[in-house]
Amino acid sequence: MAENITSKPPISGAQIRAARALLKWSVRKLSDQCGVSESAISRGEQVNGTPSMQARTLNTIRQVFEEHGIEFLGLDGVRLLAQSLNYCPGRRSTAKLLTKDEARRIALNFTRLLGATELAA
Repeated sequence: MAENITSKPPISGAQIRAARALLKWSVRKLSDQCGVSESAISRGEQVNGTPSMQARTLNTIRQVFEEHGIEFLGLDGVRLLAQSLNYCPGRRSTAKLLTKDEARRIALNFTRLLGATELAA
């Protein structure tokens, strides 16, 4: 039986970085949650547009993030849904809509905190 075709647009590398930052997840944590290799996630995050991954891999990453309260907004943004904030102690009670530049800045700061190298522009 064929898989259902989703009408959702593909997610971008910038959105993956931003979603991880919002959840305070490392690449390893995302890999463990979705079963996608750390190297594939890291490669996908290096592009701002749609990563060159199989659609099912991107859909798996999207699904894991959505299950943890991330909402994808086109190719430009992400936000943490308000109801998911109950699972994240210390976060404010309202979700913030991020621009692409804000998401990239957060993701870069997150990788610096982990001691990783900066992502290429």
